[in-house]
Formats: sequence, C-alpha cells, structure tokens
Amino acid sequence: MIKRFTYSFLIILVCTSVFNHYVYSQLLHYQSTCDTIERQFYFNSPHSVIAKPYTIQDVKLIKNYSNLDLPVPNGFVFANKDTANKRYFSAIPIINAFPAKEFGMSGSEGEYPLGAELQFLRDKNSLDSRRDNLFACDFQYSYNQAIFPDYIKSYIDKTHVVPGQGHADIINGVCLYQNLSFYAAKSVGKYFDFEGGFGKHFFGDGYRSLFLSDASYSYPYFQITTTIWKIKYTNLYTNFKDSTNGNWFKAKNKYGAFHFLSWDATKRLNFNFFEAIIWAGRSYDVNYLNPVIFYRPVEFSLGDATNPNPDNALMGFGTHYTIGKSQVLYGQLLLNDFDLSNVKAGFSHMLHPHDTTIQWGSWTNKQAFQLGYKYFNVAGIKNLNFQTEYNYVRPYVYSHRDVIANYGNFNEPLADPLGANFWESVTFLKYIHKQWYFEIEYMHYLTGLDSNGSHFGQDIYRSTFDAYLPDEHNVVVKEYGNKVGQGITTTVNYISPKVSYLIYPRMNLRIELGYIYRTQKSVIETKNTNYIFFGIKTSLDNRHYDL
Repeated sequence: MIKRFTYSFLIILVCTSVFNHYVYSQLLHYQSTCDTIERQFYFNSPHSVIAKPYTIQDVKLIKNYSNLDLPVPNGFVFANKDTANKRYFSAIPIINAFPAKEFGMSGSEGEYPLGAELQFLRDKNSLDSRRDNLFACDFQYSYNQAIFPDYIKSYIDKTHVVPGQGHADIINGVCLYQNLSFYAAKSVGKYFDFEGGFGKHFFGDGYRSLFLSDASYSYPYFQITTTIWKIKYTNLYTNFKDSTNGNWFKAKNKYGAFHFLSWDATKRLNFNFFEAIIWAGRSYDVNYLNPVIFYRPVEFSLGDATNPNPDNALMGFGTHYTIGKSQVLYGQLLLNDFDLSNVKAGFSHMLHPHDTTIQWGSWTNKQAFQLGYKYFNVAGIKNLNFQTEYNYVRPYVYSHRDVIANYGNFNEPLADPLGANFWESVTFLKYIHKQWYFEIEYMHYLTGLDSNGSHFGQDIYRSTFDAYLPDEHNVVVKEYGNKVGQGITTTVNYISPKVSYLIYPRMNLRIELGYIYRTQKSVIETKNTNYIFFGIKTSLDNRHYDL
C-alpha cells in the first residue's frame, strides 16, 4: 500500500525557475546549510543567534552576507518573482520515499510522506539590508505512512504519537500520521519582529536543549523578538495539548509563556537566560503576558495558603565561549526546584558514602545541566565538523504534581526527548564535499525505568506531588536518596552512519543511505536493532529517532 506513493513523488520532481533567497529556515541539525550558517553566527556576526528557527534578519547580520555562497535549506520550486514589488512565492514538494529493513524482523519498513510547503515573502526594501519591512508566511503539510523499527513502535505504543510528529493511527501494521506547521511573520521598525503560527522552537547551542527543543509536535504560538545592541530577547506564548489515552478530540489544553534573553557580553562570550511557566485548568492567564516579569514571583502571588504553587515554573542559564575561529564551548543549567541545603548534603554524601544520617538526593531537587563542544573545520579541513555533548537530568525534572501542567506537549517532553532521570552523551562527525554529505552519530545514555507501577522519575507524565508518599499504585517513592539511573537501570548505545548526495540544493532534495545499530540492555531484557534505509527525501525538519 505504501509503495504506491513512490511514483507520485517522482512525478512531482519537475522543477522550473528558482529564487535563491529564503524567508525563515527550518529547524535542522544535520544538513550542510545549518552547519554553514551556524559557523557564521559564531564567528562573523555581531549577534550570537541561538534561538531557532533563524530568520532572514538574523542571517543578514552576518559579515559580508551578500558575498556568501550559502546553500538554501528550503529552496524554491515553481517560484514567481515580482522584481518591481519584491514579492516572492514558492511551492516545494515534500519527498520522502524511504524503503528500509530491520534485520531479524519479517516484512519491510520505511517512510512514505506526501505533501508540500508553500511560502510567500513581501519585501519593500533591498534583501541585502539588515532591516526590511518584511512580511513572510509559510504553510507545510504532509500525510505520512510508515512502518518503523521495533524500538520506535514501542515508543509509539506508549505515547500514541510518532516522535516529534503527529498522532499515530496503526492500521494493518502501517503507521498513519499527519504533519502540519505554518506561520506569518512581520518585521516592525528597527528592533521588533512579530510572528504567529503553528510550529516549534529551539533555545540553545546544543544538539539537545534542556530549555525548549523541537522534540515534541507543533503547537500554536505567538512570538515577539526584540533585537537591541548586543541583546536578543524572545517572548513566546503557546497553547499545548496532552492526551495520555490518545484521544485528541478530548485533549486537555495547557498553556506556556517563555522568556529567552541572549546577551553577547564580549565578542567571544555569550550569556543567555531562560524562564518558562506552564499552567492548566484555566484559560490563558493575563498575568503572564507581561513581557519583562520574572515568573516565580508572579507564580507565588497567584497561590494561596492551601495551593501556594499552582503552576510549573522553570528557570535556566546558558553560555558559550568561542575559541579562535573554529571552536565553541557551550553549556546550560536548568532549575525546576532547588534546595541548596540538600545539594550540599549530596556533596557530603559523596565524601562520606557510609554515613546514613546524611539526607541527600531529595526528590524535590530538580536540576539538569549540559556541557558541549563544537569544532568547525577540524584541523583546517574545510567542512569537517565535530560536536560532542553531555546532558545530565535528575529524576522528576520537568514533572509536576498536576500531570497536565508538566513540561510536555502532545505526550512528549518539551526539552530532551529522553524525559528525565538520565545522562547521555551524543557525538557527531560530519563532512561535506561539494554535494556529498557524510555523518556518523554515536549516542550512549543511561536511564532508570519504571516497572510494576513504580515511579522513579523518568516518566514526566507521572505526578511528583508528595512523591515520597504512596502513589496511585501504592508504590512508595523515596523522599531522599534519589539519583540518576534509579529504577530499572537501562543503557542504550546508538550508532548511525549515513551518506547522502544533494540532488537539488534549493529544496534540500537528497538521496541518502544510512544504517542504525542500537542496543538496549537492562536486568530485564536485551534488545538489538539493525536497521538499514535508502531513499530520496526533502529534508525540511528534524526526525528525533535517536531514542
């Protein structure tokens, strides 16, 4: 059934005149365009742009922008250009005919979406200037049919969604789901950009983000971006949904308000600050529309003696430092709840592990941190890029006493897709030569899973209120002594080499061959995945299948 779409995709590949500027880039980690632009932001731009997606205003801050030969991640097919009025329209077919095979399993796998992306740009001034009176809009839709490897199927069975994508219906073993995103954006004056739509965002320098990532499905949002001096400030207002039983017609509304401030303290050193509030059970709270408030004081002011903390508030601090002309050190620190005395007790426990009087590892201490390193043009070899990253997330981080107010959307985490109660390392080596692209990813992580109704802090869709008391399954969760990996300690190794050839850069159309080897080990079971895939695709967004 799903292979019949392959022929339809090939017919759509008829291309006519194109236009080599773009409006807003997609959220992409791995393809050559974003590596190139990201390097330019670090070393040839007056602003460090670490809130994604990038905008054309961001890109045009790059030194000698008009002389750069930047490839276009979402190129233009069937484009119409009105030179006099500077209006541009494009239609891009979404191609992804990817037969695949998981060794040891009967049948075949693969992904076969059919869709398109439509874009419009109106620009009253020169595209070579920094500030334009721009209006841009974009609409992207795809209908997808897929058969996934076994470890992804297990994830879909639990969450009822495809990782980072839409609700999954399973019919005769075939997963059916839809992807939708759109936006309209307008620059106003010298400092402000306004944007509204249905999409996702990413805050940070890393492959993962502990603040806000693109790991979940799209959501309605309104965003205001202010750029003044060395500061770039983002206000983001969102409407999330969750349905743990997969009935999205009866999904519950939840809301979010975010602040993300990026400050280039020096030419090499950047500091960024993050805060977020998630609430449910009432309509959008006007108290959180104030663009400059700190949410914690407002959160406490909204409570009372019996309900002092009605909403889920998070705060974070990030930084990066550039070394020379090719290296970057970066990191993040995320705080949900913080008990300094208990943190000190944790250090005491490390020094005196046999002292049973020390009360360390409180479940209320919810912190996470990230450390990472990027090296562009390794050893002077052009377009050979390296990145390695370590993420550590304590148990119960991103959870909340009221499950609907957790830090999640569409049954998935809003930050790292692994949830909580884990540490992970992920490393990439990438090389681009002309139209060839080579990548190898290696990931290793340790987490602690639940069993028999236990609650050890990995699943953010479990309540953490009075977690040391019996939960709904009458399982006692420890008040103290909580540590990463508690529960059913599980280790996962994931390695995926891939090679692709760029057929048509302006729509990022490529032929790709790849392989996934994944092992999952615990005291309960061992699972191995050998998965090979080959096909043609339009790469317009990320696929978070490295779980």
